[in-house]
Amino acid sequence: DPGAAGLRRGLSGRIGAMSRQPAHPQILDATATLQVPLSGARLIEASAGTGKTYAISNLYLRHVLEGARVNAILVVTFTNAATEELRGRIRLRLHEALRLLETAVDEDLPSVQDAFLSVLLEKRQSLSAGERSLQCERLSLAARTMDEAAIFTIHGFCQRALTDHAFNSGQPFEMQLINDDDGLWQDALKDWWRRNTFMVAPMQLHVMTRVFPSVDALIALQKPLREARDKRILPMVQGTLAGQFATWEAQLPALQSLSQQWCKRREELTRILVESKALSRAQNRAYGPAKLAEALSRLEIYFHSDALLQVPEELNCLSARALYDGSTEKSRGKDPALEDSFFHDCQAMVDAGAGILTTLKMLTLAESTTAARSQIECLKTAARSLSFND
Repeated sequence: DPGAAGLRRGLSGRIGAMSRQPAHPQILDATATLQVPLSGARLIEASAGTGKTYAISNLYLRHVLEGARVNAILVVTFTNAATEELRGRIRLRLHEALRLLETAVDEDLPSVQDAFLSVLLEKRQSLSAGERSLQCERLSLAARTMDEAAIFTIHGFCQRALTDHAFNSGQPFEMQLINDDDGLWQDALKDWWRRNTFMVAPMQLHVMTRVFPSVDALIALQKPLREARDKRILPMVQGTLAGQFATWEAQLPALQSLSQQWCKRREELTRILVESKALSRAQNRAYGPAKLAEALSRLEIYFHSDALLQVPEELNCLSARALYDGSTEKSRGKDPALEDSFFHDCQAMVDAGAGILTTLKMLTLAESTTAARSQIECLKTAARSLSFND
């Protein structure tokens, strides 16, 4: 077996006792596999292609030879493909060992290429005739009852345990396993989105779409929260969506003050933004001629509108921090005109809005997840179904 050869060469297969004072790791060759204690916890380290399945099959064979029934040996792995491979390799190992032990006699030991079976055959010679016969009976029984072998994926084993202990787990006796419940989550989150965006005031819709431009954006960001109930959303915030909308609405007086200042000083402020030698005028920067002209045009419309609570992102162009960051390195902080109080007032408004939007984002994720999970649990209960995470 190529994998067995890899373990014999000692590429990465090692075994050590998992305890407070672990034993020195050793190479898991054929002799070690026959000697390692089967009780307690053991860790086998092996990289790809070094014989993990081979080692598991040999350890399984040892359990059978020492009297364990196949339905009392649990083998758990990750994928359906790995499960089927393990089941096939273990069944083959049992048949190989049975055929070898039945044909071997003391005077004429057959030549065996497999290192593990060769060492097993040698050790068998020290057993009595009765012990040898018992081993063959155990192998024969195991080979005939492999359909009862407990070889599962992790999720398959969990489902089996829930079914076998339905009274203890509070689950129905028959549960359908759903491979993917993403569709249920998407439907539930879309329902939540409709309830919280379709019949709200324009201001509330504007704020929500500043945080999540679409329901698809919410679904994508929320996805990691489906896997475990104990995950926390950071930063942790307090409050409700309604409370954050009210806080946003309370900014109206400050926004009206900014609007009045802009309308009174539009030409002066525009001249500062257009003519300042400190600002970088690169085409790809916020204060490049084309981008600045477009932003000022939108801001002019905004400050003369009746929808001041629908704050455009272009307001950031008027903030003191954006002006500082948008200046060239040599001229940064050296133009007194960019320190105008209006720009600092805009900065205060931008900071306040950013805080509200961050809190709103966290609350949206928390509330939508809670509502969607509750809806999905009701649907699964009615349909008697479980997902992998369940």
